[in-house]
Amino acid sequence: MKILKAENTDLENIVLLDKEMIGTDRRKEEIGEAVDQSRCLLVFEGSELAGVGFKR
Repeated sequence: MKILKAENTDLENIVLLDKEMIGTDRRKEEIGEAVDQSRCLLVFEGSELAGVGFKR
């Protein structure tokens, strides 16, 4: 398992995973702000994105 800081280039993949887990894509702006502020972490299992975490 790897944990990395999200970059702006990861935004679409984060939104897709978030939509899969939560069922809505209305959070794209909020997620984008978290990525810009380095508060978004990505969890990978192998090369597959497995989760997203947000620091407060």
